[in-house]
Amino acid sequence: MSEQPLPRCQQCGHLLGRRDKKCALCGTLIEQEPQTSVVPAQWLLVGVGAGLALLAVSFSALRDRSKPTASVDTHETIATQDSRNATVETRGGSPQPESRAEVASNSSAPALRVETGDREKAVQAFASGQSNLRNGHYDVAIQEFTKALRLNPSYGEAFTNRGFVYLFKADYDRAIEDFTAAIQIQPNTDLFANRALAHFNKAEYDRAIQDYTEAIRLSSADPELFNYRGASYSGMSDYDRAIQDYNQAIRLNPNYPTALNNRGWAYAQKGDRERALADYVRALKLKPEPPLRQHLEAALKSLDLAVRGTRHPGRTGR
Repeated sequence: MSEQPLPRCQQCGHLLGRRDKKCALCGTLIEQEPQTSVVPAQWLLVGVGAGLALLAVSFSALRDRSKPTASVDTHETIATQDSRNATVETRGGSPQPESRAEVASNSSAPALRVETGDREKAVQAFASGQSNLRNGHYDVAIQEFTKALRLNPSYGEAFTNRGFVYLFKADYDRAIEDFTAAIQIQPNTDLFANRALAHFNKAEYDRAIQDYTEAIRLSSADPELFNYRGASYSGMSDYDRAIQDYNQAIRLNPNYPTALNNRGWAYAQKGDRERALADYVRALKLKPEPPLRQHLEAALKSLDLAVRGTRHPGRTGR
């Protein structure tokens, strides 16, 4: 039976464990309801409305990304949706980074000094792990990836895939261990970004920032990495540095509505409502997908009223 997507805190959007009684990020008591929907196989690791990772169902060395989100009002619900229909939902709180993926095809054999028979068995176990991951059988997937690693202890793709499963299960410590092992074998931008996400979900924002910084060193022209690091600074309430990173993300991609949304949120936290309003207007003009657009429209209305009230204190609206 497939496992259900993990819930998020209704107050701050932080990802929750299945047995969590209280949000580790904002302290809100959790009233969990049973979930009835299952992530469809065709959206394996893409249905991040309540999940984390962003992988293609083909598992063919594809890099994919989803976007962080932010909110101005803790009572507003926001979501962003990228071109591959990956969604992220959160209520209020700081922006939430999402994972990035680079997963090898099950046809790629690990480049190690391993007996041919063991190498073939490792590849078979890896393929079985992918199949179970595709169908949401996370515990079985872990068993298969672990089997592949017993046969080939330096199978980087197996560490990476098992790390994603642990992210889905909100077992962030084990996810960090697996991404660290994969980094030691062959470091790349996405591995640092994914380990950063695990740290972020543990509210270890300083470590998330370190890993996003390393990812930026490897891929300094990637606007999403600046957006993600900005979200981590927002998690620390360091809105000035967050805004600097959002600025860079927007310089690299002027048509990046999520970064504009997040920068607007940071400005709102600083009390700079006019700049927040300007960012929301600009983001809305880019015609983002409906969930983000709906949030922007609501935020614009709320901020516009607040700005009008600041400009005209004591007016009764005659």
